[in-house]
Amino acid sequence: MKKHLIILTLTLITFSAHSQEKRVPRIYVELKPLQFLSGGYSVVGHYALNDRWHIGANVFASELSDAFNQIGFDYDDAIIDLRASQDFAINFSFRYFLNKQHPHKGWQLSLPVGYETWILKDRNTDTEITYEFWNISPRIGYLWYPFKMERFYIMSEVVFAIPLISEGEVQLGNSTIKSNAIVPIPSIGLGIRL
Repeated sequence: MKKHLIILTLTLITFSAHSQEKRVPRIYVELKPLQFLSGGYSVVGHYALNDRWHIGANVFASELSDAFNQIGFDYDDAIIDLRASQDFAINFSFRYFLNKQHPHKGWQLSLPVGYETWILKDRNTDTEITYEFWNISPRIGYLWYPFKMERFYIMSEVVFAIPLISEGEVQLGNSTIKSNAIVPIPSIGLGIRL
């Protein structure tokens, strides 16, 4: 899956670089490198409806570190040695840029709604379960173009993942597990305007 996403992204970048039209790019493609480094993947696509509003979608998955397990899930770590893997996630979002003078850059607010499946495993017993939930993830971020030509960008943001509909408490071995109410997540994205 990762290989296909990278090939698709590089194809879009190449196609965009050869386009000679003098037009305002309306499609944004973004990768989240930290999710690739954690054994997962992430591809974000946005379409600019106008200067300040975007709609988008994100498909992603990742392997969580032990430190994030404690932030994302409520469980007794004296009983269980948890390994949490995000098996699949998708969200759809609206993004709004706050800067009137310089559209498509600077501070932005975003409101994604999504579905996630997790594989929760107790390393002590090799017991595992699937945990699913719907969430809303309001975020605030900053989109910055490091080069004079405003094509490549860096998006940094803080995400507040809030489960809306979940399975509640689930049993894994001798411990109960549930997702925490609000999980703050820092995020960095590298992207291109096409």
